[in-house]
Amino acid sequence: MYGDDIVKKKRRRTFFSTFLLTGIFLLALAGLGSTDVICRHMAFADGQTLYKTHLRPLVVWQKPVCKFTDLWYNQFVNIVCPEALED
Repeated sequence: MYGDDIVKKKRRRTFFSTFLLTGIFLLALAGLGSTDVICRHMAFADGQTLYKTHLRPLVVWQKPVCKFTDLWYNQFVNIVCPEALED
């Protein structure tokens, strides 16, 4: 029982930290990139690189969290650079 509690706390901590950091990061990039089309494309490229190379590999082992971060990333693309969805 004690080991299960530790695992649950670790998963809960991982989920909440991923949730908060992803949200803060995406909102910051959306705010920074909303002034100009060039800035929006730069924010999209930076966000895409960070997400695909750093964030997603960290949470891919947790299926629900990974689906959640994918959803946040898609919302980020919709807000910052919707033209990228046409590719």
